[in-house]
Amino acid sequence: MINNFWNYAKKSWLSIGLSIILACFTVVSAVALMGVSAYLIILAGFHPTIAILQVSIVGVRFFGISRSIFRYLERLQTHEVNFKILGKMRLSVFSKLSNRFFYLLDRYSGSDILSIVIHDINQMENLFVRLLSPAIVALFISVIVGIFIGLQTVELLFVYVGGYSITGLIIPYFSIKLSRLTKGNLKITRDKFQSSVINFNQFIDESIFYQVESKLSSDLEKNIKDLEREQTRTVVWQSVWQLLSFYSIQGLFVSVLVLSIFLANEGKLELVLVGVISLVVLSSFEVLSNIPSMAYLYGDIESSTRRIQEIEEIPLEPEIVFQEFDHEVFPIRFLNVSYAYPKHKNHLAVKNINIEINKGEKIAIVGANAAGKTTFIELLLGNRHDYGGRIILKDKELRTITKKIIRQMFGYLAANPFVFGTTIRQNLLLAKEEPQDEELIYVLESVNLRMDLNTRLDELGKNLSSGEIQRLAIAQSILLDAEVQVFDELYANLDPKSAYEISQLIQKKFSDKTVIFVTHRFINMDYFDNILVFHEGQIVQKGTHKDLLEQTGKYTELINQ
Repeated sequence: MINNFWNYAKKSWLSIGLSIILACFTVVSAVALMGVSAYLIILAGFHPTIAILQVSIVGVRFFGISRSIFRYLERLQTHEVNFKILGKMRLSVFSKLSNRFFYLLDRYSGSDILSIVIHDINQMENLFVRLLSPAIVALFISVIVGIFIGLQTVELLFVYVGGYSITGLIIPYFSIKLSRLTKGNLKITRDKFQSSVINFNQFIDESIFYQVESKLSSDLEKNIKDLEREQTRTVVWQSVWQLLSFYSIQGLFVSVLVLSIFLANEGKLELVLVGVISLVVLSSFEVLSNIPSMAYLYGDIESSTRRIQEIEEIPLEPEIVFQEFDHEVFPIRFLNVSYAYPKHKNHLAVKNINIEINKGEKIAIVGANAAGKTTFIELLLGNRHDYGGRIILKDKELRTITKKIIRQMFGYLAANPFVFGTTIRQNLLLAKEEPQDEELIYVLESVNLRMDLNTRLDELGKNLSSGEIQRLAIAQSILLDAEVQVFDELYANLDPKSAYEISQLIQKKFSDKTVIFVTHRFINMDYFDNILVFHEGQIVQKGTHKDLLEQTGKYTELINQ
């Protein structure tokens, strides 16, 4: 856990060191302030001259001011370095999410990924600010105060070391032990709650239609109650450890005070030092007071760290930039390509695919559900690199081409295009940077969308029809102007009239492009130069619509269903 944190923190070791030094100075100033104040009060009881008290008065003022200054600087430095480390961690995790999104999606749910990027990373703040830094400072302070007490009397030193061990080692040890027994129950419950909230928001319309909204609500309520119960249990146990810490500190203070009085009566300790040592001991525990309660979160922190480490251990996909790459992609060749998803390594999603795609070709991909169509598209778009065989773009292996170049060569339009809750202009700018308004208006009109560029869209484009959303997405594809346009189940949410209009629009606007069209609906199939029929991960038929109709095979079976 600490090693994982140090991987991000090692480049900021100077800032971390400065933060810890300032924290040490803060606690030393507080301890010195209490000690000098006690000395001044006790000494004043003997009615000395003001000259004798003057040094102590100056000391109280000095340590009081310095404590405030050091505390301010320490908070400033600690949070600055902590935010830098968390920032590096977030950048690293997001780069992995961006680079290996499909790889992660095979292993984690959407709520898990949300929890990783928000809660798990935030937990690392507790690791440094509330556990590691206080523990290091406490060790330093215990040595300083121990030396001071040891110079006065060995008996008090043994009592101090024993009390410090109880509060700083034994109680936190059992707190961590108990937190590990829970095995991150709070985090697990929180993840379930987040998942239920996401499900509730995404499927509330369907649940009302199928009259199961009560079940969805009851699941959410159950997860809310479970989370409340776990949070309550955590707070209760933190309070228990806080209470144990408080009473152990007070018990040590009383023990030191009683023993100091006894030693003073025996003549082994100056009377004026009785209050000084007692208050020095009490104030030296300031940095330790919260460690036992925070140690109870160790199990939650440990499980969060483990998940972040799992993300970090995922290797980045290799990317080689070719200096003279001319962005020419044709012909695109699949040479004996096979692929199995990580969770189903014994089952090939596609197997032994051999196909060549040439410039300007119009290709349709058809097949039943789970036939391998989506996997084929993901491989073509470079989303999955751990395939068998070779995918060649002109004379370059797909795995050796950077994602940036691939995104320039391929356009992709899904069945449910994502629409941002902003203006139409901002949605179009995703496809092309800094186009002229005239170009944007022309593109919108070309797809029969006569809307003002400043029209604000609702979240997910809820104020647009399915056909209008598809037209907006096609406008983005036109602006992108990629050599290969991939359309994935574009007709899925459209009525027959809208589907036909969209098909005509695609034929008109992408006549000079290579079009790859995945579909379950057989509309204008004569448009395609080649139709690939997938079945159980293999291409079992290929040819034109006319040729395939003349054959008895999977294609006619799909049409007649």
